[in-house]
Amino acid sequence: MTHSNNTEHDVVVELLPWYVKNTLNPKEQMRVAQHLSSCSECQQELGLYRQIDNVNLGTSNTPIWKPSPVQFANILQGIDALETKAATAATETTKVAKTPGLFAKLSAWLKALPGPVFWIMSLETMAIAALVMLVVGRLPQQLPGGQLFETLSNERPSVTANLPRLHIVFAEDITEREIRTLLQTQQGQLVEGPSMLGVYTVQLAAGGVQEQQAIINLRANAKVKLVEGIAKVDQP
Repeated sequence: MTHSNNTEHDVVVELLPWYVKNTLNPKEQMRVAQHLSSCSECQQELGLYRQIDNVNLGTSNTPIWKPSPVQFANILQGIDALETKAATAATETTKVAKTPGLFAKLSAWLKALPGPVFWIMSLETMAIAALVMLVVGRLPQQLPGGQLFETLSNERPSVTANLPRLHIVFAEDITEREIRTLLQTQQGQLVEGPSMLGVYTVQLAAGGVQEQQAIINLRANAKVKLVEGIAKVDQP
């Protein structure tokens, strides 16, 4: 708003907002005050800045909202309810964490028994567990298509004399299912293997696929690395 070319006037105009806020250092404060005593233009600027400052300080009659006693009590009640709910959830979590499992309960029950009874019960429990594992291991397993097969942990099939047998080396990425499919196609079964070199021994079924034809069929499969016939087992 100043039209003066006076450098001092321009400097004071820049300092007026801080003069109103009383944030100038003593030297600047005195400088502005001296200039205001003889400059009507800066006096008008000063009046405008003071009006703006009064509005910003909230000198108007606009009321400030404050909660009533009832509202304040409701707020405190809501906070108490949330704290109670959080405490209850923490307590339930602690109870679940401290609840012993079946194994822990059984262990505690066994430890509470007298010495001789404890050892007898422990041995019986171990015997029952071993029996269950043995029975489960001997149960026939079922493929997705409904076909039954035996686990590799079962007894190896016996080698029948005079039936053709083959040595087979499968590819490293072949699956058990692919091996079973190959053997079923050639009507053969695993009787030994794998050896230290990864060699399996397969016995062909009587009256099934001929040995040479089975070798040709297997060599044509990309999952078979090597197939060779082996000498028949002679009768003792």
